[in-house]
Amino acid sequence: MIRYVLFDLDGTLTESGKGVINGVKHALKHFRINPPDDKALSVFLGPPLKDSFMRFIGMTEADAEAAVDVYREYYHVTGVYENALYPDVEKLLQRLKDDGFQMAIATSKPQKMVDLVLQRFSIGDYFPLVICGTNSGELYTKEGVIRETLRRLAESEEKSVEEIRAAAVMVGDRKHDIEGGKKNGLCTVGVAWGYAPEGELQDARADYIAEDPERLYTYLTGHV
Repeated sequence: MIRYVLFDLDGTLTESGKGVINGVKHALKHFRINPPDDKALSVFLGPPLKDSFMRFIGMTEADAEAAVDVYREYYHVTGVYENALYPDVEKLLQRLKDDGFQMAIATSKPQKMVDLVLQRFSIGDYFPLVICGTNSGELYTKEGVIRETLRRLAESEEKSVEEIRAAAVMVGDRKHDIEGGKKNGLCTVGVAWGYAPEGELQDARADYIAEDPERLYTYLTGHV
């Protein structure tokens, strides 16, 4: 019986690719690095940015942290507006709310950016709980973000984490969402409209892959 739905943000609720890629280009140019094409930069969509700058560009940890700061300068001013809700996502959220589901955001994005996005699209009211990532510590990984989301839900619902876990599902578009959910003992749903390369969600062993918001709604409500 599903009662709690944890949503990733980028690639799941919002189509943020253009803003993210342009922000990465801005950061690379700051370091006098010639950016590769947009297709090559799509690897930045999903994982923590610091990790991506280190892994895909070869930056040191210190330079990667500085690159993230430069990226955010762009995103706060411009990138947040190079963003859109996926079709039928708000309809999905309204239907789930009407059906009594408790929804939360569990994202690796920092709080300030998430607040900007939720405000821009006026969807904050659907999410009484929003847990965001940090540059270090427990909330650096998606696993940690999801763990904290479950803990906070248990606190607000006056239930044990085990009770919340048994009635919760993690919904996201990348393997990090699926793997983080599984490490927390959750049922996991991958969304096919996001940024995962072909086969990634299957390889991560998502319990279900939704082709569109309507099928996601059918899956969630079919378990009530």
